[in-house]
Amino acid sequence: MPPQGIELILKSVLGLIVFACLLFLAYITTKYVGQKSLNSMRSGHMQVIETLSLGFDKCIYLVKVEEKYILIASAGKSIEFLTEVDISHIEETNKENVGQSDFYSMFLNYVKKMTAADKISTTEVRHQDSHNASVVRNVSKLKDSLKRFAGNDIGKDENINE
Repeated sequence: MPPQGIELILKSVLGLIVFACLLFLAYITTKYVGQKSLNSMRSGHMQVIETLSLGFDKCIYLVKVEEKYILIASAGKSIEFLTEVDISHIEETNKENVGQSDFYSMFLNYVKKMTAADKISTTEVRHQDSHNASVVRNVSKLKDSLKRFAGNDIGKDENINE
């Protein structure tokens, strides 16, 4: 082989080694920076347990604050406290329903409590401001979707957009 061919092969191999080293360093740096940012966002007193997306820019969060669990809704630039959730009975239920998530059970219990305590008729909803009415409609939609998901209303087509 001529000396130019050997130089070309050596340069190519050297270039591949340098490229592999750069990729490795980028991987290590990304992993380190990601771990640091994750550690800086953690708190000793609060933790987001579950997140349920309700559509674009709308979510419900199950948050553990010390020993309490609360539900928080966020939509756009607003955040609203929904309720405090008692999960002592849910841990027993989860042993029976291994396939269902914690948040699903807690949210189902919240919806049951809300509908039992606040029997809101459609005439009362019309008198509330539009924000509260949309929250009530969204919770009703979620309740209906959860029922269908759990198999309670399969094939039943209700008009949930009142």
